[in-house]
Amino acid sequence: MSACAHSPKGVLLFATLMQLAPAGAGAAPPTCKYCPDESGWSGSVEGGIGDQSDDAFRFGRYTGYTDEGTLLNADGEFRFRGEEGGFLEGRAQELSLDSRRVWLEGGRQGTYEIGLEYHRIPNFRDESARTPFRDMGGGELTLPAQWVPGQTTAAMPTLGAHLSGTALKSERDRTGARFTFVPKEKWEVSGYIRREQKRGVKDVGATFGFTQAAILPVPFEYQTNDFGLALGFSGERFQSRLAYAGSHFRNDRNALLWRNPYEDLAANAAQGQMAEAPDNQFHQISALLGYQLGDKTRISARLAVGRMTQDETFLPYTINPALATTPLPATNLNGEVNTTLAALGIHSRPTPRLRLDANYTYSDRDNDSSVNVYDYVVTDLGGGGVRRNRPYGFEQRMLQLKAGYRLAGGTDLALGFDDDRMDRTLVQVEETRDRTLWTKLKLRASDKVETTLRYAYSERDASAFVPLADIDPLLDNANPGFHDNPLMRAHHLADRTRRKAGVELAFTPTEALSLSVEADHVEDDYREMVLGLQEASGLIYSASLSYAFSDTLVASAFYTYDRLRSEQQGSERSLPGDSDAFWVASDRYLTETVGLGLVWEAMPGKLDLGADLTYAEFNGTIDLTAAPPLPELSSTLTAAALHGTYRLTDNLSVRAGYRYEEYEEQDWTRDGTVDTLPTVLSLGTAPQDYTVHLVLLSLRYHFR
Repeated sequence: MSACAHSPKGVLLFATLMQLAPAGAGAAPPTCKYCPDESGWSGSVEGGIGDQSDDAFRFGRYTGYTDEGTLLNADGEFRFRGEEGGFLEGRAQELSLDSRRVWLEGGRQGTYEIGLEYHRIPNFRDESARTPFRDMGGGELTLPAQWVPGQTTAAMPTLGAHLSGTALKSERDRTGARFTFVPKEKWEVSGYIRREQKRGVKDVGATFGFTQAAILPVPFEYQTNDFGLALGFSGERFQSRLAYAGSHFRNDRNALLWRNPYEDLAANAAQGQMAEAPDNQFHQISALLGYQLGDKTRISARLAVGRMTQDETFLPYTINPALATTPLPATNLNGEVNTTLAALGIHSRPTPRLRLDANYTYSDRDNDSSVNVYDYVVTDLGGGGVRRNRPYGFEQRMLQLKAGYRLAGGTDLALGFDDDRMDRTLVQVEETRDRTLWTKLKLRASDKVETTLRYAYSERDASAFVPLADIDPLLDNANPGFHDNPLMRAHHLADRTRRKAGVELAFTPTEALSLSVEADHVEDDYREMVLGLQEASGLIYSASLSYAFSDTLVASAFYTYDRLRSEQQGSERSLPGDSDAFWVASDRYLTETVGLGLVWEAMPGKLDLGADLTYAEFNGTIDLTAAPPLPELSSTLTAAALHGTYRLTDNLSVRAGYRYEEYEEQDWTRDGTVDTLPTVLSLGTAPQDYTVHLVLLSLRYHFR
């Protein structure tokens, strides 16, 4: 009896999909008498059991392997191919885990295709968070009466039973459908719709006054709906695509209201309130064009116009009844941003050895949001002065030129030049211009050795720095002491020189042995920066090795070294009018990773085995002038895995796996070794040290 006879539901679903388009809408695909026969039903189902030795949030951060104990899991896939080009296939992965995924697609080749998908994406950040706040529902957080206001972070563990636990985690559920339809030769209509719901608990910083701060665990729930429709044409020389895309974002909570843990201090309000992410939407229409100018040159173009809007109702200036405030100038922002993107590319190969490419891109962000004058309140304490909102915008013009030439002996030389100009509105630096000259040389000494050399040099020139108070006289006339230090610059708006160099070597002395080595170095120099980032550098090199002992046994190894360094200078003042106190900070970060792998077909056609070992170590230091250096930040990860498959019959196999993972970290912001933030009420999270053993065993059945 055929597999179809055992699957009446699958046959019914396939027959239903076949009715969605007429049989004559497209020609049946040509047959291939030498191709293997894949018609009919095929697939596999797998069910298994596992055991995890310990709870570990970080271990299962994106999968759901977070809890100690026994777990069940199931996977499956199926495929159907009809004689007239019809097909139906689907797959289900990790059905019992938080990272489960299911998708289904079917149609008729060359005529139409329909797809459905569901995917859950977890993010388990921290299970050890502790907080004296209680969730009151509706986004409101309150404080137990037993809690003593004014306690510092270091004193929080003494609260004992008054502390309630919470976990920082989220789940993202993505559900979508898509289709493609070919009404006639060279034409295609496609579309999609996707809904994404994200819910969980996040951490948010809040403050009362200027020195009393708290980290709040905030429940949230977001929803994003994306949808689109496109019409495409593909001719021999001319191709085009006209598309519409839209996106709606909705937040079920418009405000966060919480009790003030420092309310017994003078002049502090009893409650605080701040806005959540507002509902908004985006719409865009785009067109893509491509044309082949003869056999050697092709041109392409793209034009896209979009519109973003946001009109969420404003919250009041303050909820502190002791403060008298002026009315808001508007009920909402009436935000509107119009976007334009235009791009043109020319790609040519005048001779078999010469390649030429040129691309020009124009991007515009026109912010037409309403502008009003606001008499706002600072941290629910008092007036903060009259301010006017600044609707930021920019124009970008980028030119990219590239030429490549193949020399004798397999040597290939490429040269390029990039010119990126940004014009901004209502920021301290109006214009920046990045110009980059780069080259790449590929040398092939023999069939066994290939070397690639890369180098790039870029200069960024920035226009004169203009303080915000000069851009907008209403910025802070009442409190001039809070003006920006005119010497302080943001690094992306400052003059910069960047040098990048890299080398790559591929060596294959025999068919069994292959070796590759790669190194990249980047160095940034902010030559005109007085206060801010002074210089930064990064060095990355890696090596990988693969050796085939036989046709059934292959081993591999790799090593990476990643180092980042930076130097910065800054200033601070305690109160308006105080003189600046200058400081210097040096950051050093190093990550090293080594790995080994083995794949062994121990019994050809019967038993496959594999093993992997990974060790990673991170170290970071932050040195400050006029202060003791902060403790070192460090973490180590050791992971080992064994896996094997044994075929009991042609259709039935046993799969087994074992994973060991050990993680340790030293983080002074978590473990309390340094009490540098005495006025911050934190969540009391602890370092995520753990050791986990995970064993999995499953049966897999193949059918056809």
